Amino acid sequence: MINIFILIYNISLDECPSINSLLRTIPDDRVRVKIRDNSPHFFNKKYLDGLRRDIQEWSPVAILEYEWDGNNEPLSKTYNRFCESVLNFGNDCVMILDQDTCLEKNLFSVMREFYDHGCLNVPTVLSMHSGHIISPRRQKTAGLLNNTKEVYFLENQESKSGKFFLDDFFAIGSGLIIPQSLWAKGLRFDENVKFYGVDTEFCMDCSKMCGVINVLPLEFQHDISVEGDISFFESVTRIKLYSKYWEYQLHKRDGKNRVFSYFWVKLFLTAWVAKKAVRSWSEKFKK
Repeated sequence: MINIFILIYNISLDECPSINSLLRTIPDDRVRVKIRDNSPHFFNKKYLDGLRRDIQEWSPVAILEYEWDGNNEPLSKTYNRFCESVLNFGNDCVMILDQDTCLEKNLFSVMREFYDHGCLNVPTVLSMHSGHIISPRRQKTAGLLNNTKEVYFLENQESKSGKFFLDDFFAIGSGLIIPQSLWAKGLRFDENVKFYGVDTEFCMDCSKMCGVINVLPLEFQHDISVEGDISFFESVTRIKLYSKYWEYQLHKRDGKNRVFSYFWVKLFLTAWVAKKAVRSWSEKFKK
């Protein structure tokens, strides 16, 4: 059985790109779909019956589970909880999706033919806005100057799929296919990281454990938040969340003292917010 976990937040079930594109795929086997709704309010109740009908029409043997409790549970904890419930009982793999991904129609036939049981499997993911490859890629840690180095290695490859031996790979969380073999070796999502950096830490830990990824001949499209238009206050909220992860990464990956990491990131954050505020106000006055 193929297990698909979809995490959504403040979006109706009938408007979720990941769910809608999943229903356009060609089912190839028994599929279990688990939807975790992290929204604070239960506004999806009226859409549940319709989704259950759609799932049954899509695949009569598919299993749909929906979970909502009003809590915005940390991604790392949610992913671990679902994977534990599935992979500890002999299931072969879990695919993780968030709400903003469009899947290929031939997803399941490709998985059946090219899926590798011994390593992390990922699709190629393109930006919905630019059409450029955003995942997978090689990625170094942010370091003291927050200058993450990213190398989109697939752009220079004649073959865009197959196994790649890398010790610093990164793939966005939406589309990760985790085999039971890696889970059995102890690979988990780091629950010290709540939201930002969950996929980064997972891939770094996976790189150390395995050092190989299997890129499937699939192209997903994904709407990444950093490419959209957001307000000054939204951008500040995001950088604050990211700064918590950067602080953790400085300590865990770069070996910096916790106190030093805290004050260093605090200083950087203050300077960034001040610069952003000046730029926002100046643009407002120009109008």
